[in-house]
Amino acid sequence: CNMCRATSVSLTPADGPLTTTPEKEVVSVNGQGCQQMRVTCNSRSANSDSFMEFNGGIDGPSGTPVVTATLVCFPDKNWYYTEGGVSRAVTEVSCGKTAEPVEREFI
Repeated sequence: CNMCRATSVSLTPADGPLTTTPEKEVVSVNGQGCQQMRVTCNSRSANSDSFMEFNGGIDGPSGTPVVTATLVCFPDKNWYYTEGGVSRAVTEVSCGKTAEPVEREFI
């Protein structure tokens, strides 16, 4: 579980005003000696929440301007995201963000 390649997880670049480019960093090993990778989505605004999606359709973390997921290398040499006791292999990460509120002036 320490033989995963960081390049096996692709990051989808931002392609519009409600998307951002994810960032990744191989950070450490866990208690079992398995590699860990941190993936982050950042809306870059206190007024816009980020959300993460895996493999073109699996929901990841969301709800704050910066969301982070920790992926863990499994013995099959794939990266996995685990939430609620369910682990899913991850090969692609994309980020979206909510629209910022529009300030209106009332006269």
